[in-house]
This record gives sequence, structure tokens and C-alpha cells, in this order.
Amino acid sequence: MKKILQYIYQILYKTKLPKTTSIDFKLIEDLRSEVKNISPIITDNLTGAELEWSNNVNIIIKNILNENPREFLSWDVVLKTMFVVRAKYISIELNVIKKSSYYKEIWKKALLENKIGRPTLYWKYPKSSGNLIHHLYHLLKYKEFSNIDYSKLEIVFEFGGGYGSMCRLLHNCGFNKKYIIFDLPVFGAIQKFYLKSLGIKVLRPNEYLTSESGVICISDFEELVKIFQNISEQKSKLFIGTWSFSETPIEFRKSFIPIISNFNFHLIAYQKNFNEANNINYFNQFTSEIKKSKWVNFEIEHLKKSYYLFGSDDSEI
Repeated sequence: MKKILQYIYQILYKTKLPKTTSIDFKLIEDLRSEVKNISPIITDNLTGAELEWSNNVNIIIKNILNENPREFLSWDVVLKTMFVVRAKYISIELNVIKKSSYYKEIWKKALLENKIGRPTLYWKYPKSSGNLIHHLYHLLKYKEFSNIDYSKLEIVFEFGGGYGSMCRLLHNCGFNKKYIIFDLPVFGAIQKFYLKSLGIKVLRPNEYLTSESGVICISDFEELVKIFQNISEQKSKLFIGTWSFSETPIEFRKSFIPIISNFNFHLIAYQKNFNEANNINYFNQFTSEIKKSKWVNFEIEHLKKSYYLFGSDDSEI
């Protein structure tokens, strides 16, 4: 019965795709060309969450090459891993957003969903999707903490960008400077496809330092380090990691501390435990290493065993 209701819901609230243009065909061609050079993950010796996530990546690669990428937000693997459709907590978050003093000024316009990927709209607010509402809730809660003006940020670095939804949302909120996403190659390919389809400027690595605005999707850590070596510490910079940084092996996280330490603002969401990692202990240590003027760490009331960690210095933007 649950699957039948889900199927009916998707039929009623799934967006309709506009006619495919020559630009769309070119973006699909570029996406598939990039993904053909990405080797599937060998899963023979993997177990647990690592095995499950690797299998998901391999399915996404196969889908890109064989299905219609213009409908990628309706693929089962994406719905399972990256796109919230009708979770109970979305209604709670939507009510908070609507009651916000910034609803008419910022959030209402930012909530407007587009047709790229053919997302399923949220039945209580069919101008938006559950996923977009969920992402905007993070920005709202962080703004309550920091009073940040997202349109005045100069650098945003997102660790694990999904399909590019948060990047799209910040642009909806007026951000128009430089955005960096660090992720696995296949997700970087999807992010470029999605953001280009929206008309958001996506840059090559050699264009990034000379451009005043645009998005770069990176999977190579050394390339990421080189970029940050050439970015002024004085700029207004936001780090975002929502249930992504906390799903990374702790040894790998250590490599990012020198980069993250130079940020003015930190928006992090994490789960209590991930595999062998006790994330509460980890992020307590994390805040002691990155000495900001203000940190708050609290459980998300409607998402038990999930937490927000917000940090900022004295910057005002």
C-alpha cells in the first residue's frame, strides 16, 4: 500500500518537462562523455555503509549512460539518497519557514522549484519540493544564529553537494560570487549538468582564479588545495557540510581542517554516529581546533540523533 501511495503521489506532483532543446542535448552529451571516463567502484571487499554507497554510485553511473538525465530526480537511487519527497519533517520545516520574518523578503522566492531533473513537488506547497524546503530550513536556522546576508558572501565551499541543490538555493537567495563543491566525480558531473541547465555559470579549474563569479566542481583534493592557496583569508567565506563531512572517514577529514579553519562561517549538520565514528566527540574536538568567537551545537528537535553545528567569527555581512 505504501508503494502504491508513493506512486500515485509522484504521478500527481511530478513536474512536466519542457521540450528538449539543442542546449539540453549538448548538456546530456557532455554529461555522458564525462561519466564514461569514470570507472565503476569495485565492491568485492566492501561491507556495510561503504558497500551500499558504492553500489548507489555504480547505479547512478549506469542510469546516466542509459536513462534520460533530464529526469534524474525521479530515479529510484536518487530518491533514496539525495532527494526528499514527502518525509514528515518537511511539514514542520515549511511551517517554520512561513512564519519567518524573512519569508516574504527572501524565502518565498527562493523556494520556487524548477523543472530540471523532473522533481516531485511537495503536496502542501506545490510551488516547491520537499528537498528544497529542507535545504532552505538549514539556511534559515543558520541565519537565525549568525544574521548572515547570503547575498554578500564572497566564497562558499560545500563539502558533498549532492546534485547541486544547495548551490542553486544560495543563488536563489542572491548569492552571485564563487562557489566550490568538493565531491565524488560522478556527483561533480551531475552538479555541472544540473547547474548549467539552470543557467548558472560553471567554471573550469583554470578559469576559477581569474573569474569574479561561478561554480567549480572538484574531486581532486590537491587541486582544491591549490585553489585555496590563492584565496585571500580576508574574504567572507561560508563552509557547508550537511550530513556529508560527518560521513567521511576521520583520517580524511583531517586533511580539510587547514582549509576549513580559514572560514568565517560554518554550517554543519551531522548524525550522532556514522560507522565507527562518534560524531559528537569528533565535533567537540573539531570546535576546539577551529577557534571561532561563537559555536553552537544542538540536536535538531524534529530529527532525532541529528545535530546542527554552527560557527561564526565577528564578521558582519
